[in-house]
Amino acid sequence: MFIGILKFTLIIEDAFNLKARRNVIRSLKGRLRPRFNAAVAELSQNATIYNSAQIGIVVISGQQKHADEQLQQILSFVDKLGGFILEDVKEEILSV
Repeated sequence: MFIGILKFTLIIEDAFNLKARRNVIRSLKGRLRPRFNAAVAELSQNATIYNSAQIGIVVISGQQKHADEQLQQILSFVDKLGGFILEDVKEEILSV
């Protein structure tokens, strides 16, 4: 079994308050979970910074290639959504 981990920071361009930030994150999580069958969570320690958030995504697969492909598809999908900038993208595949 392989676990694919994707972490990145979102720089949210139009978030000038906490409510706007939460809406962007909630929308992203709502789109990714059903589409890719992935676990999605906000990892940010400091939720008072309105224009950025750290996101973590995990997928599980029986094949390393499939886990890697899923992470690449997720990254491409998030990048195409717009409204924010991706920074500090880190990808890791663990074998269990």
